[in-house]
Amino acid sequence: MKKILSIIVILIFALSCNNIQKGKLERENEPDIIGVESDDSEMNLATEKAKLNIENFDSALKSNNPKFLNFSVKKPYKTENGNEHIWISDVVLKGDKYLGVVGNTPEYTSEIKLGDSVLVEKSEISDWMYIEENKLRGGYTIRALRNKMSKSEKKEFDNENGMIIEDEK
Repeated sequence: MKKILSIIVILIFALSCNNIQKGKLERENEPDIIGVESDDSEMNLATEKAKLNIENFDSALKSNNPKFLNFSVKKPYKTENGNEHIWISDVVLKGDKYLGVVGNTPEYTSEIKLGDSVLVEKSEISDWMYIEENKLRGGYTIRALRNKMSKSEKKEFDNENGMIIEDEK
């Protein structure tokens, strides 16, 4: 079970998005990067939903419920041509901020690197997520990207990551 959950996190990190180029950047031994335009309405709505529902993330994080795993937040980092959104994993609360670890190697920003500890202000997040009994909670940008996939791509994504992505209620 623990091995599956670590695979889930790596695959979720593969869905980092940036405004630099539209499409997919495949990287050897690194998660792919999915590029979206800054005016992508679905992605912007997903970010707004994440911000509006941050209390749900905070409540789950504070609960210490052993069924809640893999707490992560996504933060945009400025680059020459837009933003690169990076998942920060192993998140804990430190005062009114999130403390976590850069979970994937950035491609376009040199501000951070894989494994760095970073503090993230709540106002800075572009998404949040955790896993509850193999079900994705939050992960609004993941859902937005998944919604753009073909049926076969969705099936492959779901099979590879092992988590259940339920329709939003």
